Amino acid sequence: ASLKDIGVWPWPREIHAKLLDELSGLFVNKVLFDIDFSTRSKDPSQDQRLADAFKRAGGSVILPQFQQVQSSGSSEPKIVVTQPLPELRRHAIIAAGNVRPDSDGLVRRYSGYQEVGDNRALSVATLLGGAPSMMSSVFSIDFGIRPGTIPVYSVSDVLHGRVPPGALAGRNVIVGATAIELGDQMAVPVYGILPSPLVLVLAAESVHQGRALIKIGDGVVLTGALLIALLIGPLFDRWNWRRGILAVGAIELAAAALSLALQATYPVYADISPWLVMAPLSAVVSWVRQIDYQSALASRWSFEASEQRKVLRNLADRAFEGILLLSADGRIDYINPAAERLFGYRAAEIIGQNAERLVGTHALNRMLTGPQGLQGLQETTGMRKSGDPVALEIAVSEAGARMDSAPSGETSSRRLLLCSLRDVGERKRRRRELVSRR
Repeated sequence: ASLKDIGVWPWPREIHAKLLDELSGLFVNKVLFDIDFSTRSKDPSQDQRLADAFKRAGGSVILPQFQQVQSSGSSEPKIVVTQPLPELRRHAIIAAGNVRPDSDGLVRRYSGYQEVGDNRALSVATLLGGAPSMMSSVFSIDFGIRPGTIPVYSVSDVLHGRVPPGALAGRNVIVGATAIELGDQMAVPVYGILPSPLVLVLAAESVHQGRALIKIGDGVVLTGALLIALLIGPLFDRWNWRRGILAVGAIELAAAALSLALQATYPVYADISPWLVMAPLSAVVSWVRQIDYQSALASRWSFEASEQRKVLRNLADRAFEGILLLSADGRIDYINPAAERLFGYRAAEIIGQNAERLVGTHALNRMLTGPQGLQGLQETTGMRKSGDPVALEIAVSEAGARMDSAPSGETSSRRLLLCSLRDVGERKRRRRELVSRR
């Protein structure tokens, strides 16, 4: 609004002189001009009018000076100090005005003071915040202070008397550019982009409210991370992964809550990223260790089961009776050599086939109904590969194969039927002969 009302930027310095006179009439405390007055105007009278206004203000004006790196050709770069014009400096308080963003381009911190040449100069934020004895060279701005609570008036409103009486009485005022087209903007956390004068207000308010945040030492933060690893890390060995994930989330929330509580109670803040990293890192290390242990355990189980299967197969292969191992749907999973000789099939021919080819449909159906289907020794008629019938005595028992899932600790079982077969044809023939002799 002021640009449209007054005209193109930069304004003639008589505008700033009139503005200062109006602000003095509104009984302001201090006025910071966040403007570079280091070069002279084309019209020398403009500079003089501003100097006269500064003199009338009676030492209430603060002007910034800046350090800049100057390089020319092959010469070594040097630091030069840019100051306001001498006639302006005589009637103003000079303060350090440099603002240095962090490596990511965001402005988070402000200087309590700066070394300017051979002298130490307080920053504009320190002077406006009323802490001339501040000893910290750098502090973090408290962005918990909301920019929306800061009253903003246009220069046009001040010049035309549109500021309510008493609105600025006793207050410090920053005069600066807020229009986006003037480019005096800063990238900050939380709020994104703010005009430079608003960032200065937040820095000054941080000092004034005792909220100039000082970073807690890295040693304290790293000690906290080490305690998390030593005290919480071993607990992950006892918890399953679900409880571990909940614990990591709880630790992360607790760390964030502690950081916020510290910052709300004291003007300090901590970089808690080591805490946030240590909790999941401890959990991952524990889980990897558990997986390695379970893998080793599974390998041992697999080896032991393999050895047991070898022993059982060896016993079954040497048995005098025929042995069949049937799946729940009646298919043959295993046939021993005695059963091969009994039925005339080789293992490769019969494994995977339905057992009704050997024992008949009726007997197989009785087997599949469970232990109650065939109680004790039962006789039935089987069929050899040659098509000849064979009198069989069958004993059936259930043999559930237990299968462990080591990582999850869950178990499942597969229903199997163990069939012991004996050719009783010769015994029946002798029995018939004995009966016929009587």
